[in-house]
Amino acid sequence: MMRVFLKHPRFWGDLYIMIAMIGSNIGSAWAGAAYHSLISAIPGENSAPANVGFQVLTWTVYPLAIVLLVLGVYLRSKYRPS
Repeated sequence: MMRVFLKHPRFWGDLYIMIAMIGSNIGSAWAGAAYHSLISAIPGENSAPANVGFQVLTWTVYPLAIVLLVLGVYLRSKYRPS
């Protein structure tokens, strides 16, 4: 399995970096939409604490994006032009 990653490290590195960027941007867009709905809601209408969505992003999407970004940069650094 590692041979596949090391045979085409630039492709896999770019793919992981792209996935990290897309995931982070989707998470940020969702957080912005959630914030907009919180500030435009009628007081007392929302039963969840205001920061629950941001905490979910903090402990799921962003760490995964960071791990994929680091892995992508590592794999990309293994690329040697022939």
